[in-house]
Amino acid sequence: MFLALELELHSDDFPKALLLSPKVMRWADDLWLIDLTASQSYWKKCALHQEKQVEDIYKVILENSFGDEYRAALAENPWQALIMVDFMKERSLSGLVAKYREWGQKFYHNISWASFFSTALSGIKHFEELKFKGFKAKSFEKHLAQMKRAVNQLGIKNPWEFQGVGSYAIRRRYGSTVKQIWEQIYPSPKAPIIFCPWKSFDIIPEVMVTRALDYAMNDWKHLEELLKEDFDKLCQLDAYLAEHRIVSLEWCLTLHDASHLRVPVHFRQPHSLQSETHSHETALLQAYYNFSRIMSEQSKYFLEQTGNGNLSIVAWSLSVKEWLFTPPQTVELFDDHIYEENELYGLKNRLSSDLHRYRVGDDWSAEYSFLDYETNPKEKIEHDKSLTALALDRPLFLYRDLKPISIQRRDYKPLKFSERTMTHWWQDQGRSADDELSFNMDYYQYLDEKKRLLWVCRESTERWRIHGIFA
Repeated sequence: MFLALELELHSDDFPKALLLSPKVMRWADDLWLIDLTASQSYWKKCALHQEKQVEDIYKVILENSFGDEYRAALAENPWQALIMVDFMKERSLSGLVAKYREWGQKFYHNISWASFFSTALSGIKHFEELKFKGFKAKSFEKHLAQMKRAVNQLGIKNPWEFQGVGSYAIRRRYGSTVKQIWEQIYPSPKAPIIFCPWKSFDIIPEVMVTRALDYAMNDWKHLEELLKEDFDKLCQLDAYLAEHRIVSLEWCLTLHDASHLRVPVHFRQPHSLQSETHSHETALLQAYYNFSRIMSEQSKYFLEQTGNGNLSIVAWSLSVKEWLFTPPQTVELFDDHIYEENELYGLKNRLSSDLHRYRVGDDWSAEYSFLDYETNPKEKIEHDKSLTALALDRPLFLYRDLKPISIQRRDYKPLKFSERTMTHWWQDQGRSADDELSFNMDYYQYLDEKKRLLWVCRESTERWRIHGIFA
């Protein structure tokens, strides 16, 4: 998801562009393009806690920071967000518009040709600066001018009415760059990979500490204490403020042969180093996971190349790569606890793999009965209590693909009936002739020879499969 933000910021206020994400591009003097990918799950959790939509959280933060002096658009890719902001300016609208909401979709359908051509032309300097292969500014401008004349002669009111023209026809008449931008603004069901001349804006000042070791070492027990000291040193630098929440660090190791090894330190939730002064348990754990993996891979490589897999570290640098800017007035909007490292957020940052939360969905069948916890429900489910009661009798762990199991009639005694349900037979396009009558599913608890309590199902074809396992 991307946010285009039109806002006048002076150089001293540039850190405010990092309010929502650490990935920011300055598209024009007063136009910022924000890639929300790195922080979107975090804001979704904040929205769920506040019982709001995620765009409402963005809107509150922007209004609290900039008042009414901004216009912003939220969309699936950069070009869509940019063209929406341009059209908002044309219509003298302020605030935030989300393309995927009902009003945003109606707004998007009415975007003018003027906004399309203006947005496309605004990319020229970025294509040239990044030296996109095959891009020629004069040819691009010429193709856009030809397209403009054509739509005027045909009397096509806006780009939405021009969607019937396929990508092949656009490319043949107006060139590959126009075609690629068109595919971004009006993507097909199989949306193409994001095509954008992205160049991150260097807002973060250098926040780095270095260390030269007294002797070469590679044992984590010895490295850990020194690294802990360096995390404290980072917090004490003038460039590091209490308002910063770290998204990623880089630990660059210098080996005994003068080569460098980069160890990324990522946090799933924006992390405050100052909240763990002197201990830094979270940062050390994330550093340890990647250090162990990378050193193991590099040792194997050195062993293959030189016959010696022993690596020693003689120096390093530790630097901040990405952070969020969270000033006190923004923290106060959410009663402060959203930005604090509560137990769940802290746990997610300390684990080597991510945690996933699920909730009951509005469906009777097991495979569709749960949803990602971060998905906002469209409306309150009236029969939520009955679905929850049903879920309590089902196993906690379900298999994505049902596993076949052989259960003979002589083995029926350990079976305990659980429930009867129906498959989504009308959605299954790959049903074979043997499956035509397999609409009903009878579920049982079954204790197998290994003393595992399985959740098994039997179709009307007498085929048995394992659907889950009880904890």
